[in-house]
Amino acid sequence: SVFTELLLPMVNSKFMRVHPKTTIKVLDIPNTEILSYFFARYCKLCFVTTSKENLDDLLEVHRLMQKDSSAKIAYLPLLDDKIVIVARPDNPVAKYKKLSRKEYEEVYKKENLRFSMYQTYPLNQPEHVFSSALSLSNNPEIHKQFLIENIATTYMPKMAYNLQFKQDGFCAVETSDAQNVIHCLLYWDDPEDEDYALIKSYVDFLQRHFEHGYGVYKEQTSE
Repeated sequence: SVFTELLLPMVNSKFMRVHPKTTIKVLDIPNTEILSYFFARYCKLCFVTTSKENLDDLLEVHRLMQKDSSAKIAYLPLLDDKIVIVARPDNPVAKYKKLSRKEYEEVYKKENLRFSMYQTYPLNQPEHVFSSALSLSNNPEIHKQFLIENIATTYMPKMAYNLQFKQDGFCAVETSDAQNVIHCLLYWDDPEDEDYALIKSYVDFLQRHFEHGYGVYKEQTSE
């Protein structure tokens, strides 16, 4: 939702000027559920943040299970991002500028730390994440409360940290060997869909929007 809050109002407004009879309904669905909605075709377009490798694996599993070969899922990558570990300044993790996966696993074990995940689908070992994370909620206030009370650190895309957590004084630690994530659009590439032409128009419109640089996220820097 962080990514789409930046993107959708502007893009949808411009798109609906070109297609004034179009109605666009936006659903805010948790990352842990959004793919199930999309695969079941409750929605025809889906914005998701995950690693390219994880996305390819998910789509391949779905392709193998799909009976209707004429309906395919395509995706349009929009922005690259990094995963950071966000913590309160006095949390043991915050003293590091960058941690490898092995290093932060050792720190978490030594300090008996917990974690939550915000705005990204679990990248590695999703079964472990689902069972061990304190929260996978899309609500930033839940994760901020964990951070304020030093109950947990939170994994999130760097863009989410810069836009929603940095101003509250939380620290972000780079992950040196974690998978980068992509903010991307999934869509049903199905010529038999009654909205196929409109869907393709939206995808092309979004692609041109990013090619012209309107959707490029630039970090705010202080001099």
